[in-house]
Amino acid sequence: MLGLILRQVIGWAMRDHADTDLVLQALLSAAWRRQTRTGRV
Repeated sequence: MLGLILRQVIGWAMRDHADTDLVLQALLSAAWRRQTRTGRV
């Protein structure tokens, strides 16, 4: 996932196929990384 403002990778997930769970894992990864860095999502 790319951040819209700074265009940096903010979250990712890898699997052998794309499905809903893959997207959710990438979103959770992005939210966790943002929260631990700035204290908010």
